[in-house]
Amino acid sequence: MSSGMKVTVLENHIEDIKKSLREKTLENAAMAGGQVIRNNAILNIQRTFKNVHGTRGLSRIVVQVQKKSNTSCTVDIGPTVVYGRIHELGGIIRPIKAKMLSWVNEAGQRVFANAVHIPARPYMRPAVDDHMDEIKQAVGAAVAEGVRQSL
Repeated sequence: MSSGMKVTVLENHIEDIKKSLREKTLENAAMAGGQVIRNNAILNIQRTFKNVHGTRGLSRIVVQVQKKSNTSCTVDIGPTVVYGRIHELGGIIRPIKAKMLSWVNEAGQRVFANAVHIPARPYMRPAVDDHMDEIKQAVGAAVAEGVRQSL
């Protein structure tokens, strides 16, 4: 008998719940999942690049949610520095405007090269792959909070 009462209460508020969920819950849920990814990516950066010169800026990772419709949104997560992609995926750096690359190494000596191979050192992808359960929990908690607030 009491379960019928609960259904009636929900039925009386279903339009309010739907409106609340459409307005902000979807974005909050995407942001919650994005923050889990961001936080784990920063931990990965601290472990992977602790002794790599010139990578401190990688930790400046932003999370941006873009609402596509009332039922869809995307979340973009990534570093704000241009060298973030090459550290994630690896690649070869070649000179564009000069004949050779040039830098000063840790010993203070000038080094010249035609190309430099940067090995892949993923920090973003593992933040997703290794923490999927945490991401789902954060998204679920945000949706549950949105439902709770709309009641």
